[in-house]
Amino acid sequence: MIERLYLYRIDLAELPPSPEPPRLDAFATHFLCSNEDADRVVAHGYEDVRERLLGSSRHLRRGAIAFCVYSGTKLAHVGWLGFSKEAKECFDDVPYAIDFARGEGCTGGVFTFPEFRRKGLQQYSYSRRLAYLRAHGCVISRSDVRVSNVPSQRAMSRTVASTRVRALYLRLFGWHCLRQGASEEVIPLASGGS
Repeated sequence: MIERLYLYRIDLAELPPSPEPPRLDAFATHFLCSNEDADRVVAHGYEDVRERLLGSSRHLRRGAIAFCVYSGTKLAHVGWLGFSKEAKECFDDVPYAIDFARGEGCTGGVFTFPEFRRKGLQQYSYSRRLAYLRAHGCVISRSDVRVSNVPSQRAMSRTVASTRVRALYLRLFGWHCLRQGASEEVIPLASGGS
């Protein structure tokens, strides 16, 4: 399989203010850093991310952090972030370089449940996850987005200025290869709301 990607690099020192909250009734957000955090959220009546998205329990055990958005107590959106290679590999198998030892982190693995799409969740989630990385010592965030994933690209461009490079990602029988383009493109912060 060959996928066309954009690899993003975001300087976390220059984050704009968070966008408007999502257009949901009674929304709540939670960063889940462990299965114990997920247990506490479930004990308060919120839907269990580990039951809605397979592998979430393993992701949390390996250090990935889930940012969950709820409408009432129903899970509407999940986005992942990580501070280590092990955490990144839970939600993103593209083998691009991240220097975790020098203050880099990553985001990815975003999913919005169909009934909650087109409500500004992705842009809001991305902004909150970047702010979380910065608050926990990261200076750079890295991520990848499929070229065909226009909604994710749009959400990113409305959230933060970034640089990106085109890449080809080849996967074949467990073999992975990433081929990056030579030049980086600066993506300014887009104006307008979602």
